[in-house]
Amino acid sequence: MANFADVWRKVWLRVADADSLLVRTWVQETYDDLADRYPW
Repeated sequence: MANFADVWRKVWLRVADADSLLVRTWVQETYDDLADRYPW
């Protein structure tokens, strides 16, 4: 059971990493888009 929990934790961390990367990429793209539209 501990082995399963360890595998699950690794999978969960990988998914969380992917999510944060997607969010960071989306924020960066949105910021770049806004900077292009409204140069301040």
